[in-house]
Amino acid sequence: MALMFSRLARNFARNGYYPTDELTLERTLQALLPASSGRMRILDPCSGEGVALAEVAHRLERNRTEAYAVEYDRERADHSKTLLDRVLQGDLMDTMISRQSFGLLWLNPPYGDLVADHSGASQYQGSGRRRLEKAFYQRSLPLLQYGGVMVFIVPH
Repeated sequence: MALMFSRLARNFARNGYYPTDELTLERTLQALLPASSGRMRILDPCSGEGVALAEVAHRLERNRTEAYAVEYDRERADHSKTLLDRVLQGDLMDTMISRQSFGLLWLNPPYGDLVADHSGASQYQGSGRRRLEKAFYQRSLPLLQYGGVMVFIVPH
């Protein structure tokens, strides 16, 4: 008898990592326009290998964009470092990032139930089921500048 459903087992084994698919990325990029002037700081707080945010930076004119990322997995963070300006390897819930620092947030969070020993559990706000994606949203939203853009990837 299996201990978990196969989808849950894969999610657990990959720490909730599912990269943004190419079609979703292409459609989203079409909706983004570079700022009319100045530089823009963009953040992916659960960047995976950094490919999606690198594409966003390119779309928003790479020479006018500073791309920041946080990634839990060391190997994926190392890959992100080859594509992005600043990458922090660690848990987003354990970071100290200035509020309203970013003009764009790219959020494709891990999905699933938030376990009691996860560092985000103590910061969780709200009622109902405690979910990882809610915790990432709650932690990330204050980092977005007023008038900024949040891209939130929701699986179907």
